[in-house]
Amino acid sequence: MNNEILEYAKELKKRSERLISVEPETNDDRAEWDEALNDWDVLIDPRLLIKLCNLLEASIKINDDNNKLIEAFCADDTDWHKLIDKKNMERSQLIDLIINLAEKCHESK
Repeated sequence: MNNEILEYAKELKKRSERLISVEPETNDDRAEWDEALNDWDVLIDPRLLIKLCNLLEASIKINDDNNKLIEAFCADDTDWHKLIDKKNMERSQLIDLIINLAEKCHESK
């Protein structure tokens, strides 16, 4: 996620928390709440919200794919081999290197 979108998400969170924390019970509270709401409305940029959602969806998909890969590897079953066949060879080679490195570290102890 690029820094611009991350900062945008943090600002959305901060202003949303401010809105939630201000419960209008008096006229002064209501004025503060209206100000916080207007401040939040100004921040809304549909293009950035769409970009944020797209990046979040992509991150979730990548995370799910990686979790499946790790689970299959840990189970060392046929699903592992199916997933490796579907993924590019670089990932397979990287995992092999990590395993070999871990074995060498274990042997050197």
